[in-house]
Amino acid sequence: MAGQEIHSDYKAMKKATEMAKQFFDIVTVDKASQQTEPSSLVQLVKGCSQAILVGDNVQLRPTVNQTALALDFDISLFERLYTKVKHSKGNGGLRALMLDTQYRIHPKLCEFSSGQFYGGRLESGISSSARPPIRSNFPFPPARVTKQRRDPGTIDYERAIFINCDAKEMPGQKLKENRGQTEVCLHICNSEPAVQNPRARRTQSWS
Repeated sequence: MAGQEIHSDYKAMKKATEMAKQFFDIVTVDKASQQTEPSSLVQLVKGCSQAILVGDNVQLRPTVNQTALALDFDISLFERLYTKVKHSKGNGGLRALMLDTQYRIHPKLCEFSSGQFYGGRLESGISSSARPPIRSNFPFPPARVTKQRRDPGTIDYERAIFINCDAKEMPGQKLKENRGQTEVCLHICNSEPAVQNPRARRTQSWS
């Protein structure tokens, strides 16, 4: 393993040395909202004339220590520039573009995220039927059906519920821990057939 790591590091350093003389006119930085500003600047100092920063400023910020946190190092370059464009009259050559359609999660889950974090601007590009309910022992309540979403012959369930747990957080070895929440999660997982017999679930999925 040690030899493999040394070999990998050697190849990476050799490649970095070869690329040191290269310049890039256009740079795309993915997950830019989760990088510290110095980390994002590394890609932009090699002759960049246009940059595309891709991220989500309402998700978790970069993880930094307490000293860096006091110096606002948890604010990414993406968030700083996005906020500047959003609140300034002139764009200064900057443009903020929101990708407002998601294709991953059930539309009901998207409704919650859209209303709570995106001002109702996030929409779904898939229908509810594209994400049917999975077999579960958890007592999800029946979904509240509106006239626009009524589909005769089908039964749907709420896709997200909130469970109140009064247990308090306790200091752990490195991070805080909450045994009460852990017990609730274990109780839910142990009631699910996929957890009790994962091999049977895989067989069912492959058949």
